Amino acid sequence: MKSGNDELERLKRLRERQLQARDPLVKKRELQRRLAAQQRRARRQQPSLMGIFGDMLADIPARWKGIVVGALLGTVVSIVLALVNVDAIWVLLVWLVGGLFLAVGGFIIGRAFDWRDEVRDEFR
Repeated sequence: MKSGNDELERLKRLRERQLQARDPLVKKRELQRRLAAQQRRARRQQPSLMGIFGDMLADIPARWKGIVVGALLGTVVSIVLALVNVDAIWVLLVWLVGGLFLAVGGFIIGRAFDWRDEVRDEFR
């Protein structure tokens, strides 16, 4: 009798496995899992907008970035002087001379950074 009961249990387990294999939700969940994994891989491969912008800035030599930063600092100083109500001629003079001086200083500092990178690359 025990062997008949074991056979009945085995048939019940077999039927359950067959029903689970035909379950459409199992296939649907598997499809969703595969699609989600593909989307994660695709998202990892796409560069972000900040990454692209950072790469663009990294390609610009430091001497040109120094010129821009120096000129902007000269402009900020002249705007601050204009807000303090200094004579307009002096503001213009400070903007021209100070902006030029800071731009040249930025160029020199940027050139030093470029030279440092060239030396570092040469000894690698």
